[in-house]
Parts: sequence; structure tokens; C-alpha cells
Amino acid sequence: MREFYRIITIVSLTVICGCSTDDTGKGETGARTETGIFIDSQVSGLKYTTETKSGVTDENGEFEYLEGETVTFYVGDILIGSGIAKENMNPIDIASSNNPDINSIEVKNIAAFLQSLDNDEDPSNGIEITASTVNAITVSSIDFMQPIEKVLGQIIAEVNMSTGSNLSVVYPEEAALHLAENLNLNYDVQNRIFMNFTPTIEDWIPKPPSSIYWVHETKEEGLLATSTLYEKYPNRVVYELRYKEYNSEGLPTSYELDIFENGELNFNEIVEIFYSESNLISKIEKVNMDNSRFEAVQFLELGSDLKIKAAVVQIQNENFNTIYREVYTHLPDGNRKTNSLYSNNGSEVTSVKIYTYNSAGDYLEIEINSPNSTATESFKYRNDHTLESWIKHDPGALSTGRTEEMFFDEEEKRTRWKVTAGDYITNFLYDVDGEGTDVIETYYKGTLIEVITAFADGTSIWKTINSDGSYKMEYKDQNSTITKTEFYDSNGNLIG
Repeated sequence: MREFYRIITIVSLTVICGCSTDDTGKGETGARTETGIFIDSQVSGLKYTTETKSGVTDENGEFEYLEGETVTFYVGDILIGSGIAKENMNPIDIASSNNPDINSIEVKNIAAFLQSLDNDEDPSNGIEITASTVNAITVSSIDFMQPIEKVLGQIIAEVNMSTGSNLSVVYPEEAALHLAENLNLNYDVQNRIFMNFTPTIEDWIPKPPSSIYWVHETKEEGLLATSTLYEKYPNRVVYELRYKEYNSEGLPTSYELDIFENGELNFNEIVEIFYSESNLISKIEKVNMDNSRFEAVQFLELGSDLKIKAAVVQIQNENFNTIYREVYTHLPDGNRKTNSLYSNNGSEVTSVKIYTYNSAGDYLEIEINSPNSTATESFKYRNDHTLESWIKHDPGALSTGRTEEMFFDEEEKRTRWKVTAGDYITNFLYDVDGEGTDVIETYYKGTLIEVITAFADGTSIWKTINSDGSYKMEYKDQNSTITKTEFYDSNGNLIG
């Protein structure tokens, strides 16, 4: 019995000692809780799990683990990687590929994903991934071993439209440079498409950057395959660039451009691209199907961000040839602030456009200053940010001034265009019957004097109304040749 009590006493002391040790910081297994930091700059907002711990990295990028555990990191439900937990971790430590390093596509893609989600778009001061950003992402997985550019474009567009943010995609090569700098590693850029090419070609497209977004898709070998431009409201494709040929640096030398109107293909053209010795875009030429050139744009000056500061444009065809120079300034968000147009010899300013934007990033007003007048273009939007109307007032046009008003439906299809010039008003009414029929009405001093009905098959009827109410009807074929003429009195009776 004494031996029994002695054993009980020893066991009790052991338990007491064990409890005392846990109170000094040891866990149930005897392992101390450690704190690690996930960096590409410190990343906050990452979900993490270990065998015994779970949580979200704080503003310092900190997470908790026990020695020897594996830690797995997520953005929402998206697994970005896992590795043996340690004091300092980064994308290299959680990559699944064999012997990953700064040159691994998986590492660069993870870095690009995290940096693209940074709330203030400045990874040098840390990467903050907010809860609203995480909640806006609908995809549940990403294959970081495959080209990620298209996925990034789609995710960032989704986040921006859901949260009202204005995040920008950080592409893998740029992300790798930042990661290498933070890890004190050397990195040689392997692909300059998103450094040398896309900033300039995106800036040339005449749309406010804040009202649109780009989705670029690359091939497995890193060559750019397509670039698709979408407008945010309504969300639909505007341009699609399909790249055809490349130079020795892997930069595109030509693309086929599809241009869409109201989400439907309108027309396309071929564009050839030329580069400077430093592999920056120096000129583009638009090419007809017979290989003749009809527009050439030479980029005279690019900014440090490779946005266009000055360009010379030449437009020519069998009946028309003009050359002019444009100089641009930009706002901090990338939108153009001004566009100054110079004459052929480049010395005389013919007009200056000044742009203002609304909170959704769309045009609010464009002021057009020329030597003899100032015209304004005003834009009105619905609550869903779709364009409702556009008005241009030019008091210096003609001798009477000119006002144009254009109205759009919920899909931003044009429904009416009203032009007022002195005593004349012309109304263009589009697709009045749902079958492509357009009607043009002209009024003089409030009296209707002409009605043109243009049918989808190219035929038309022209009604000319006299002051006494009588009128003439002309019927025209697809070549605008008059096939029949009728005359009516003021009561609508056929008289000839």
C-alpha cells in the first residue's frame, strides 16, 4: 500500500510540473508557440493554417506556429502554397515546384497575385489584402504553374467593380523584381512584354483607363497571345488584339484588331508595330487588306511610365492626306488631362482638349479650346454608370453655332441624335422598328420639311414637304438611285 501511494505521489508531481511548464509558454506537446512573418514586403490578410494554429496574418505579416509544423497560406479559399513553418517565409518557401527560386514561374506568379491585391498599390510599404478584396474574388483556385496574366486581369477587374477600388495588375516580371529586392537576390528580367509594350499600347487606345480594364493572355512560352479591352459599365468587350508575329525579343510586331460596338463586332484592321533600339514602341501603322497604309502614328516621346507624351499622326487615302502632332499630359490615375493638337508644321496649336472625369472614371466633360471658340462636350450617366446622353455645344461652329445631343438606351445603343444649327433641327432616330430602320427628320423654324426613312437592306424613301403641306416621295435603291417619284397634295392624295 505504501508503494501504491508513493507511485500516486510521483504521478501527481509530474502532472503539476507539466502544468507549471505550460504556464511558462509551452503547449500541450511541450513545443513553444513561435511567430513567423510572411514577406514580399509584409503581407497582411493571408489566411493560414498549421496542425494546431489558424488565423489571418496581421499588419506585420505575422502568423503563429509550433516548431516542425507545416503552414499553409490562402487568399480566401485560394491556396497559394505551403511549407515548413519558420521565422521568415516568402513565396519561394511555399512553392510546390522542385527546387524553387526567384526564376520559377510559380514563385513569380504567387508574387504577382499578392502584389496585385495590395490595397494601396505600393508593395514597398507592405502588402495589405483587405477583407472586401478577398470577398470580391469568386474563383476558388489558381494554377500558379501556368501563365497567370489572364486570370490576374479577370480577378482585378472583378475586385474593382465589386468594391469600387482601382487596383492594377502587377505582372510576374515586375513582381519578381520587387521580391528579389526584398530578399536581396539578383534577378534578370526574362520577358519585357509587360514592361516595354503594354503600357504604351494601352495608352494609345482612346478610352479613359479608369473606365475600362485590360485582360492579357500569354502563351506557355511567354509570348503575348491576345489583349482584350473591356468597358466596365456595361461590362463588355470593346477591342481585341490578336498578335500575329514577334521580334527576336519576343515583342509583338503585328496584331489584328477587332473593334466592337455595343458588344458586337463592327470591323477589324491590321496594325504593324515598330520599335526603337531600346525595344520601346516607336511607331504603329494601320494596314489595309491590300497591304496599303492608311494611318501611321509615330511616338515622339514616352514618359517614364511609357505613356505617350507626344505623337505625330498621318492619315491618308486616295482622297485625303493630313499630318498633325498631339501632345498629352496625364493625371496621377493614368487618365489623360490634356490633349494639344498642333498643325502640320508642328508650330501652331489648333486645339486643346481638357478632360474631367466622374467618380466612376468616365468622362464628365471635355472642353475643346481653339483659337476662335471654346466647345464643350458633356456626359450624363444613369445610376448604373451607363451613358444616358451626350451633348456637344460649339458656339463657333458655322455662323449660328451648333449643338449636338445624343441619347442612349440601357445597353448604350444610340437611340436618337439631335443636331441644332440656327433655325434648323435634324433628328436621327435609330432602329425605330427593331429591324434596323432609321428615320431622319429635318425641321426649319419648327416646321417639318423632310423625312428620310432608311431600311436595313439599303433602300430608302425620301419625303420632301412643301410650305403648303404638299409633298414629294422619292424611292431609292441600295445605290441611292431614284427608282420611283410620287407627288401628293396637302391632304395626302396622289397627284402625280
